[in-house]
Amino acid sequence: MSERPYVDPDGAKILGIEYLSKKINIESLKVIMQSGIVSKDLSKMLRDRDSNDFISKPYSLYLVTFEINDHLLITLGIRSDGKIGEQCRFNKNEFLPF
Repeated sequence: MSERPYVDPDGAKILGIEYLSKKINIESLKVIMQSGIVSKDLSKMLRDRDSNDFISKPYSLYLVTFEINDHLLITLGIRSDGKIGEQCRFNKNEFLPF
């Protein structure tokens, strides 16, 4: 058993919200897109693990796009070990032609 904590997609979203709340005054928040990339599937080496279980895929990168305060789009890359990097940030209102 590993002493390092790893998070699943739901845990990654919680870490992302905590990260953003330290930087931005959040009045509203929606997750508008999410995806995950598995870097290693341990079920191929450890036959007692099912490939659908989190324990088989603890090493992952989650990409989550949040819409904050109805105008700010921020995509975070959140590794399953809890490290977070901001990938992009856009103000939706800047795209309006009028």
